[in-house]
Amino acid sequence: MRNVSILLLVANILIAQQLSVSDNYLKVNAKQNDPLYTTYTAAMERSRLYGDKGYKMDYYSDCSPITYSGDQAGKFYCVWKVDQVVVMNTGEYYQKPVVTSSFPDMAIMEYSPFRGIKVQETFFVYSSSIALVNLQIKNEDKIPHNIELYPVLELGNDSMLIKSYNEKYNAYITHHHESKYRLISSLYKNAPYPTDTRDIFTASFVPYSYGGYKNGMENFYITIKTDFYAKNRNDSLNHREEGNVNFVSLHGKFSLKPGEEINVRYFRGWQDQSEDVDKLAEEIEKLKTESIQKYVDSNVKLFSKIPRIKFKTPDEKLVYLSSFNLARGSFYPPTEKTNYNFYVFSRQPLWGWGHGHQVLHESLSMLAYAYLDPQSAQGSQYVYIEQQRDDGLIAYRHGPRGLQDYPHFSKELNRDMSTTSAPFFSWINWEVYKVSKDKKFLEDSYKSGVKYTNWIIENRDLDKDGTFEWGPYGIIENVRDW
Repeated sequence: MRNVSILLLVANILIAQQLSVSDNYLKVNAKQNDPLYTTYTAAMERSRLYGDKGYKMDYYSDCSPITYSGDQAGKFYCVWKVDQVVVMNTGEYYQKPVVTSSFPDMAIMEYSPFRGIKVQETFFVYSSSIALVNLQIKNEDKIPHNIELYPVLELGNDSMLIKSYNEKYNAYITHHHESKYRLISSLYKNAPYPTDTRDIFTASFVPYSYGGYKNGMENFYITIKTDFYAKNRNDSLNHREEGNVNFVSLHGKFSLKPGEEINVRYFRGWQDQSEDVDKLAEEIEKLKTESIQKYVDSNVKLFSKIPRIKFKTPDEKLVYLSSFNLARGSFYPPTEKTNYNFYVFSRQPLWGWGHGHQVLHESLSMLAYAYLDPQSAQGSQYVYIEQQRDDGLIAYRHGPRGLQDYPHFSKELNRDMSTTSAPFFSWINWEVYKVSKDKKFLEDSYKSGVKYTNWIIENRDLDKDGTFEWGPYGIIENVRDW
């Protein structure tokens, strides 16, 4: 096992490389108090509506490590030990984290947990089921350093059940439960959201040890802060392979000479327990040595056409780039009753209303989003076009579950009437076309807009005075967003 570990470490040294962003406009310098959007979700082509996990990155809290948390899925992070000194929280780092680039599915940052140790950490949500942390570690000191890493997956409240430690994949296999209930708006009860879920927690190195614990981080600190001169010194974790715990941890040991550099990754796989565990584990295995640079380059290409606005302050630029990340990170690929990509209000955290359908007044965001990806913006508008009712109605909501028109009783007509949204449809289409220059889209959206306008004339001017009224369910139709 030790020989395999050495060989793998050598392989990691050989593939070690700093990730680079070729477009200077997309480089930032976001410190802990800067206005950076830090929620990350997988790229559309590797995402799915059900069984999708996004993450919030916390690099700004001095009282914790750099953490990545998923809705009802706990958090994962890495604890450092350099030359027997445990560095638990970012407030203890020699140089605190600074984000140098941020995209919808990844963040790149730099920091020094200990004097002489320089780290480039990349968080990458590869797919709806896989997230990874890529650590590029370099000894910039004039003396050697011994480094121990403790990647941790934590749920708390003894809510994580260890099923096994898999020697083939060097991975913890654990189970936990996720509820469809939410305080404000629960998930669709009949939709196939995973509730009994499986975690795969593994790393690109063969662990020196591993363990599962019921206590908190304060006790874990005592566990790993061994007395080097103690007679019965034990530097191993407890190798627990079953039972309920608060968290599990892997343990890697590395020695770096001056100028030496290594690449280390750890992974969080997540899926429904009914899915194939080996399929997910094998996908993670491939990612243990795959270059991530191509995914960075894909993001640079995605952002290549956005307007290069010269802002007065760095904060304004951060908000500008973050807005594109938020919009893009809310999209899913074609699913169920739609043949086009569509957005939701939130993929992380996951909540019922936030995982609902597109609404015309929310689609005003396409006016800006079109500068990032005009084809995707057009696709979002085509969701309305393909699901438009024969009489011309574009309903309040459209998306993977089809048209949702929320009928309400009209006293004037003495019958139920469908609910639409504020009629921004044709204006949005025109503004998107001005960016895309796609004549086919212009033609299709114009015809659809005519049908929709005729429906509004017929159904929202009941007294025929030339002024439109809101429908009977006006509280949602009138863009009330409070």
